[in-house]
Amino acid sequence: ANATLELPNTIDSFGKLYSDGIIGFEYHRFLDLISRLTTVYTYLFTYKGRYSHSPLNKEVYGAVHHDELLYLFHVPVMTPLFKKTDPENVVIENLTRMWAEFAKNGDPNKATDEYLKDIKWPPYTEDKKSYLVIGKDLNIGEGGIFTQRFQIWDELFPVPKFA
Repeated sequence: ANATLELPNTIDSFGKLYSDGIIGFEYHRFLDLISRLTTVYTYLFTYKGRYSHSPLNKEVYGAVHHDELLYLFHVPVMTPLFKKTDPENVVIENLTRMWAEFAKNGDPNKATDEYLKDIKWPPYTEDKKSYLVIGKDLNIGEGGIFTQRFQIWDELFPVPKFA
């Protein structure tokens, strides 16, 4: 018998498959390989503010690829010049301070910074797979980002023995 497709579930599943194939799996593989050679910090941006690159911005869908850039750089065609009283300000302060610290010192952490003092962003390692979850608050995740979704990709495209 033919099964009926539930459109919202089908679209969501296809969207995940597409984004995993275009961006996600490659980044997952890159992190595992490059972290063998150098210190790497990675993150999952989950903040869904008033502004987004998503055409579904009016729906509560979540953050999309490169939404964090709206909070790192002023994008006049998409956002106003934010004020300290705007709800996005904490996210802007966290992002810009961490990125500046990393650019200056190769480490996004700064224990003496009023915004960063309560969080220690650990480097990503092949065994722990730590990452920073950047939302309204900052939290640490371990075990990799969407690792279960990439398990099938790892099986289909194993790392060659010489890598």
